Amino acid sequence: MRVSVIFLMMCFLASIVMADEIPDWVKNPPADSEQFVYFSGQGFSAVKNVSEAEKIATDDLISGVLRFVGVRIHSETSTEVVATADSYESELRKQVTQSGSARVTGFQIVNKWIHTLDIGVTVYILARYDKKELYKEKARMEQLFIETIEAVAIPEREGNEYFRQGRYYEAVIRFIEATLAAAESDLENKDIYVNRNIDDAMQAIERINLYKLSDNITAFVGHEIKEPFAVKVAVGPVIDTRGVPQVALEFSYKKLHNMSKRIETSVIKTDKDGISNFMHPVCQFVGRETVTVMLSLASYLKKLENIPRKYQSKVDGFKRLVVSKKVTFDFTVLSQVKDIPSGIIIAELDSNGQLISGSNHTASGILEILTQNGFNIRPVTISPALILHMSDSDITKLIKNNTTGIERAIFGTAQILDERKDGSKYIVKVTGTIKVVDIASGKILFEKTIQKSGLGSSLNAAKNSSFKTVGKELGKAVARGVQ
Repeated sequence: MRVSVIFLMMCFLASIVMADEIPDWVKNPPADSEQFVYFSGQGFSAVKNVSEAEKIATDDLISGVLRFVGVRIHSETSTEVVATADSYESELRKQVTQSGSARVTGFQIVNKWIHTLDIGVTVYILARYDKKELYKEKARMEQLFIETIEAVAIPEREGNEYFRQGRYYEAVIRFIEATLAAAESDLENKDIYVNRNIDDAMQAIERINLYKLSDNITAFVGHEIKEPFAVKVAVGPVIDTRGVPQVALEFSYKKLHNMSKRIETSVIKTDKDGISNFMHPVCQFVGRETVTVMLSLASYLKKLENIPRKYQSKVDGFKRLVVSKKVTFDFTVLSQVKDIPSGIIIAELDSNGQLISGSNHTASGILEILTQNGFNIRPVTISPALILHMSDSDITKLIKNNTTGIERAIFGTAQILDERKDGSKYIVKVTGTIKVVDIASGKILFEKTIQKSGLGSSLNAAKNSSFKTVGKELGKAVARGVQ
């Protein structure tokens, strides 16, 4: 019995001694100072495995640092953020476990204590982090989390708000932006974001309908079109439903460049009533034409082509829906030139450049076509020989001084380039060049050169045929191109 009492007293005294040996920083961890923030970790191993206890203490210490800087890993965290957090954690761990390591700026291990008892071993670790560097790291981590999530969440949230307000075009833009951000991100559940935002964009597009407020417009070549091509964008199946504001509409039309028609576009947004008015530029050609109007989303559709192929069916469906939202205007451009008294004078030349006296087949061909097109053609009694080797201004003066009632003149030459026999037929190639001049101002309004070949059973018949063919083609060019 006495032995047992002595043993208990020895254990009690030993515990007092061991308690006295516990460092003060373990019992009372230091408070944060103006310069440092302190972190501590504690790990216990029942089998007295110091490495095991140290690992647990390290995990405890690092988790405290990560909580402070705001690392939050969840289902919406991108792999980029996860990789950054993992790298940061790895550097912290190496600095804790490797003596003398200084991998993380401002982070320092201050103390470590191993406490061994009969029941196991406990490891205590104390570290401090320079406040300036710690808060810099905190800001960096928070920004990474914010940028990744908000790149998708913000446009999606704005899209939903625009949809609620009935601003469907703007909603479409935001949903597409959210779709692109999600598709390009490393979010673990990005499929949900992509599919949801494409579906929302399609719902917004379905609410948009285009209606023509004018059609079958008539204009005159060279003059402003007084009536606008007006479109209303409305939310319902009939034109009288509420208009959708701020919808960017793309008006496609044709414009003459170097005697060739080229498609041009103009983007105009709808006003508060959902109406967009397009004033067509002055037309430089005659005939029936169209203006096509559709939603201006081409740049976004182009971007959607680059997202992963697994979303292609969704994207294709969205594109088809966008393309279906369009209207086409018909309009006619007339020429007032038909009412202007005009004359024709053409000199026909042989292959040596000499005048072929009495030959007027080219002028006859021009006259035939222009008469068919309703042009007002007056006779000109000036000999074609007189215009040879004269300047344009001299020819204009000649016509002005020797004719009455003619306001425009079509003048030029037609010359044989080549003549040959092919079997029983003759082939003659002719080139013709004409200019159209306004007599009063002397301004050249139009010019054209055309080459054609003609056949004939005789050389003379082939020449006449070639001159007439060139004349007809020049007549067509005048009818199409002169204002």
